[in-house]
Amino acid sequence: SSNNLAIVDVFFTLPMLLLLIIAIFMRNQSKARMKFSASVLVYCFIYLIYTFGNKVYANHLFQKSLKDNKIHYSQSMTNPTILSNFLWYSVASSDSILYISENSLVFPKEKIEWLRSPRNKHLLENHSDDKNRNALIWFSQGYDLSQQNGDTLNVHCAKFGRTNMT
Repeated sequence: SSNNLAIVDVFFTLPMLLLLIIAIFMRNQSKARMKFSASVLVYCFIYLIYTFGNKVYANHLFQKSLKDNKIHYSQSMTNPTILSNFLWYSVASSDSILYISENSLVFPKEKIEWLRSPRNKHLLENHSDDKNRNALIWFSQGYDLSQQNGDTLNVHCAKFGRTNMT
């Protein structure tokens, strides 16, 4: 996945939906309906190109920040937050630490700050034969962190956003 478009992006979905609804209520075979239908495709194509540009720019900002902050990591990913393509989220992972940050492309921060969380991989070692544990590790693709909460082990997958991990 290229991670350039959020699963729910109102700036992609709503204009497309509005243009399609207008086209539905026009006469079949009318030139106006054909223009509205074509405009849906053109809008979607232009917006997708725009999201790829945003992805490249956001990724550049986050990678530069990781380098400037001397953060050592083994993998990283950048993707838009839900609902738009203007606020971006990045997570970088080392063997023991997860680094998480957000940045707006509309109002970019001069200095991107990173939330640092221990991955606590040792907490999962007690559950090495658990198929759910293995599925979580596979699904999180190295962007997981574990926290002990009393007798409960919480495992968070950080690749879709920060939620309530820390």
